[in-house]
Amino acid sequence: MSKFPLHIKEKELESYSLYKEKVALIDTEIEEIKEQLTLVEEYYVNISPVLSDMPKSENINRDKVGNAIIKIENDRERYTKELNNKVAERESYLYQMEKTRLKVSRIKNEQLRKILELRYFKGQTFNEIATQSYENSENKMVAVGLTAAGVRHKINRFFFRNEKRK
Repeated sequence: MSKFPLHIKEKELESYSLYKEKVALIDTEIEEIKEQLTLVEEYYVNISPVLSDMPKSENINRDKVGNAIIKIENDRERYTKELNNKVAERESYLYQMEKTRLKVSRIKNEQLRKILELRYFKGQTFNEIATQSYENSENKMVAVGLTAAGVRHKINRFFFRNEKRK
């Protein structure tokens, strides 16, 4: 493990919260699609032919059940495709999030690593981070021990050095 990870960019870390929001939105969309699929399947079960001995006009489409089944199958196929696309999109965002977490986890400096996790993964402010304690590698509680300005400076210095290292 090197002192600096493989070129972590600030944009990468800032994207984490955006990805997190997108995953939550996609989860909602997935649930809506699943509900639509359930409705389609329930409708499929409720189709039954109506038999009548009444004369019918030649212009009327006689295969209502067949047409309904075709429509239901098309809807089912469309919703299934939508669901698969949303699941793939969600997995893509989760992969990016995990990749970012892994990069941060490789930072040797525990204090810096914890500050970055609190700021970018948990969305805490500099003031909130300054008042935090965390468990170190020896399972001891350690205070961040910086002011809000000190936290901001430490983050900025990390990105400056990381960019300079390229």
